[in-house]
Amino acid sequence: MNLITRKEFLKKSALFLAFGFTNLWAEDTNENYDVIVVGAGVAGLTTARELINQGVKSVLVIEARNRVGGRTYNIPTAGNGYAEAGGQWIGPTQTEIQKLIRDLGINSFPMYTQGRAIGMPARGSADDELSPSDWQDYDRVKAQLERMAKTIPVNAPWVAPRAKQWDRMTAGEWLDNNAQSEISRFLLEIDIMMPLSTTSENLSLLYYLYYIRSAGSLDAINRTAQTSRIVGGAHSISLKMAQNMRKNILLNSPVQRIENKDKHVVVHTRNKSFRAQRLVMAMMPRDVTRIEITPQLSRRRRLLNENWTATSGAKISVVYSEPFWRKKGLNGQSIGESGPVSATFDNSPHSGKPGVLLVFPDDEWMTRSLSSRKNAIINQLVQLFGNEARNFIDYKEYNWGNDAWSSGCVSPLQPNILTQYGSEIRKPVGRIHWAGTETSVIWTGYIEGAVRSGQRVAREVRSLIK
Repeated sequence: MNLITRKEFLKKSALFLAFGFTNLWAEDTNENYDVIVVGAGVAGLTTARELINQGVKSVLVIEARNRVGGRTYNIPTAGNGYAEAGGQWIGPTQTEIQKLIRDLGINSFPMYTQGRAIGMPARGSADDELSPSDWQDYDRVKAQLERMAKTIPVNAPWVAPRAKQWDRMTAGEWLDNNAQSEISRFLLEIDIMMPLSTTSENLSLLYYLYYIRSAGSLDAINRTAQTSRIVGGAHSISLKMAQNMRKNILLNSPVQRIENKDKHVVVHTRNKSFRAQRLVMAMMPRDVTRIEITPQLSRRRRLLNENWTATSGAKISVVYSEPFWRKKGLNGQSIGESGPVSATFDNSPHSGKPGVLLVFPDDEWMTRSLSSRKNAIINQLVQLFGNEARNFIDYKEYNWGNDAWSSGCVSPLQPNILTQYGSEIRKPVGRIHWAGTETSVIWTGYIEGAVRSGQRVAREVRSLIK
């Protein structure tokens, strides 16, 4: 290393004290890459995989966690099973994730739906308690939402003819004014709560219409998006991608600071610094606020990141030696009208054992103690599925709101954000580019959206590599 002047030493020391770097000589690093990707979830790994396949010579993926997968995550359970703590479902119109798993040699299997659901009205069935007028009102409001969604430009929802009006309003306000039946209003609320993990009162109407347009239709969201699961869990997608590029992935390395320079970008972790031509941030917008970026991002980009909140997205897996509910003619699906259980699904693996009931808990119950919540959930499962529900062999919870490196799991937008800052979502800032399911215009918020975002940003960055 060349000798430096006292003035240069003091300057570097000041930076060290200001930002707490362990590597004082950041600019002297010989770790040079064409592209650095921050985040080893599905979006980040897809980005790296695409770039490598397109001939980019040096790509590094930096991940804060001790694992890959991001918001897909398998937790081992008793009975040689696993609990899927994050995203897990795919559907037939989600073509890019279908292609990816085929390329990786991963199979999918149909979600278990044979038998009766509890508390979920099935139109025309013997236990259908809804009147024809309730179903008519439900269909009418859905059709109206579909017509409104078709006016949303999927690449720029903020320029829709009524964008400002719809972004000032919550989806709940609109539904209250347009649903005539109390029961149909309840069903429409479920249509929002299940995929978005939020209530209509906290959701921008414009964002909801964009979400519908992004998926293609409400039926695509409420029916086909959950038709299939991944053999081995959705986490296996990232694990399989990572197997083929282990030397390109650095785990346990939270990024602390980024220097967005004219001719290159420098990424500082706790123990090391790296230089690259281009940087891809493959993470939730809100999580970008954890990182010091110099020079500062534009005011509108900062406000987008700061205001893009996320829901906790807690998931609970109750594990049994076998899926006993199937023998009773039940498919494991239920809707809880009150208590700690909002909804359940059969989340057993492809082999059928162990049996797993996936519980989406009521948010209020997630603030209570683990013991009281667990007891209340088991008691409610007994009410729903019978005394066999007491004979569980494992119980796993994961609350993304408590995750060390994610602000949550699902990130729908509240009012007055999309029209003010939405145009910044995919716009590069200097040498920084953006990936993540939130940036996808097709199937935003889904694993499919994460894959598509990685493909898009890889094309964007590849054209700029010298």
